[in-house]
Parts: sequence; C-alpha cells; structure tokens
Amino acid sequence: MSRKKYLQVRNTLNHASPKHYLDELNILEQSAVVLSEQLEGLENSVSKQTDSLNKRTQELIQERDFVSNLIETAQLIIITLDKNYCISSFNELATNITGYEANNVISQPFEQFFHPSDWQNIHQSLQRLSHYDENIVHMESDILSADGQIHTISWIHSSFQIPTNNAVILSVGIDITEKNKMKPNYVGLPAMIH
Repeated sequence: MSRKKYLQVRNTLNHASPKHYLDELNILEQSAVVLSEQLEGLENSVSKQTDSLNKRTQELIQERDFVSNLIETAQLIIITLDKNYCISSFNELATNITGYEANNVISQPFEQFFHPSDWQNIHQSLQRLSHYDENIVHMESDILSADGQIHTISWIHSSFQIPTNNAVILSVGIDITEKNKMKPNYVGLPAMIH
C-alpha cells in the first residue's frame, strides 16, 4: 500500500513539468523523487526489521513457556536465590514438599528451611558460589516442612554464569527421604564369622 503511494508521488513529480531546462522547481522535484525513494527504502527496512523482531519475540515467548513448563513439571525442587540468599523463584514441587506457597516464600531467606547447624554449612557453600570460588556444590541436608515433617534433600547448588539482580544461585534438589528409609541399617548387628 505505502509502496503504491511512493510510486504515485514519483510519477506525479516526473510528469509535472518538462525536462528541457533545469530551474529551482525542477531541482526540487528531483530531490523530492530521490527523497521518496529513500523513504520507501527506509520504510521497507523498518518493516523487515519489525517482522524479524516480532518473529524473534514469538520464539522467545515459546522458549520461556517451555522452560516455565519444564520447571513446574520436573520432579525436582527448583529454587533460585538472590545475592542475599533470599528466594527469588520457587517451583511447584518445592511447594508440594515444603507445604509453603511460592508467594509466601518469595523474598524470604532460604535459611528458614534448615536447622541452624545445617545452615552454617549451606551458607558457606553458597558464599563460595557467590564469590565464584566454586561453580557447583553437591550436598545433602534436611529441611522442615510446614506440617513438621523432615525431608532429606540431595541438593546441587550452582552459580549462574550471567547473574541477574534477583537470581544468582540455582538450587536443584531431589527428595531422598524414602530412599534413605529403605537403606538397611547395619548398626548393632553382630559381626559375621567366616
């Protein structure tokens, strides 16, 4: 549509006056034709860039939705922490295991889920990650859920390569409580004689 308008303007200007001599009006008309061609080229370029940005935006939305769905359906506790070790995201499984809704723990200290003696070790590990002394820390720790149950979680804490203001550490955990209960307990059994 706009291409047709630019073409009409150029045709009108090209047929407006005879070309046998140049005066200020002819020079102005020629400049207007050149300007309309440049404007048309610029508009086409902007249109292509807009289409490209719209396409990329759609791709990013699909990627974001895929990652969000993955985080919410994964059978892993997925929590992100800010630079003060406060919770910046808390997935559905974290809610199911702890009994706390995400909106009640966002911006709250991660520390609240741990016994003080466990927190000291966890805090030291998170500090090493924050200062890039380590990239990944693996540990097991007990957390206390809202209903008073203790869950043993195997954690992998890692620092983000490109941290944001509200996400510098990723904490991924798996509940190994039942697995630990099923381990045989050899304490107190008599030594076997061969």
